[in-house]
Amino acid sequence: MIYSDNITNFGNWPNAVDRCPEGSFANGFQVKTESYQTPFSDDTAMNALRLFCSGTEESVTSNEGGWGVWGNTYRCDSDGVIKGFQLRIEEGGEPDMTATNNIRILCSDNPNGSIEGDGLGFGLWRNIFICGDGFAACGIKTQVESDQGPLSRLCFPFRNVRQ
Repeated sequence: MIYSDNITNFGNWPNAVDRCPEGSFANGFQVKTESYQTPFSDDTAMNALRLFCSGTEESVTSNEGGWGVWGNTYRCDSDGVIKGFQLRIEEGGEPDMTATNNIRILCSDNPNGSIEGDGLGFGLWRNIFICGDGFAACGIKTQVESDQGPLSRLCFPFRNVRQ
């Protein structure tokens, strides 16, 4: 298993990994993203990731947030499979904190390049994580924050406000 950096800690982790069928590996992906909101509303950014499984019509998705729409589908070329990833993460954005905004996927058939999803541009591209030799991605487990209620989409935390 490969893991991302623990830069933010919003939301819950599901108990299980959602896996491709036996003998199948992830060869494509799609991100669910809420588009940029006005300065007076809460941005949730990337709310889910779907991996497409090689040799099948199946896909796997772990946790999924309620906002946003599924973007374009991206696939590795020919017989390539997903060997790694890099996340774009906003850490402590003021006043809005979106956490993960986008993903880049590294394919076995393109070891020096990546495929970038159509998520948002908040935050920085973080470390690259790559499967070991002879391994490829075949499942997913993501941390997603649940709905925080109606005020979470209208109010922001402010610092140094007098009571």
